[in-house]
Amino acid sequence: MEEAREALRLQPDNEENYANLSDCYLSLDRLDEAEAVLKQAADRKLESEDLLSSRYVLAFLKGDTGEMERLAATAASKPLIEDFWRHQAFMEARQGRLRNARELLTRPGFICPHCLGLIEAPFGDTQRARTDAAAAVEVE
Repeated sequence: MEEAREALRLQPDNEENYANLSDCYLSLDRLDEAEAVLKQAADRKLESEDLLSSRYVLAFLKGDTGEMERLAATAASKPLIEDFWRHQAFMEARQGRLRNARELLTRPGFICPHCLGLIEAPFGDTQRARTDAAAAVEVE
């Protein structure tokens, strides 16, 4: 986290520095601090796929479904945003909506075969996870 803070201090116009620092705070469940960092990025009119993903994760952790829907609509209007869709799929899976997660990870133009196994294995669908893992090995 100290390195992320220093990077942000040295390069305050680099959107990835804001995403990295906010992700540190999110990982530590320091949501108010993550939100403050994301607000600083927004105040500077900075935007990136990583910042959008960080905002989505923050909204999920805060239980703000309206913000999650707004961010998902924003992402849908942009060119392929793989990290965002991956985060969205994992959040859907965490809420027990595996069908939605699978649909997100198999969208046309989006290829993340190893992600399917990662969402299915923890929920007990080990056969499907093995099949997806084998397919991922073939693709990669």
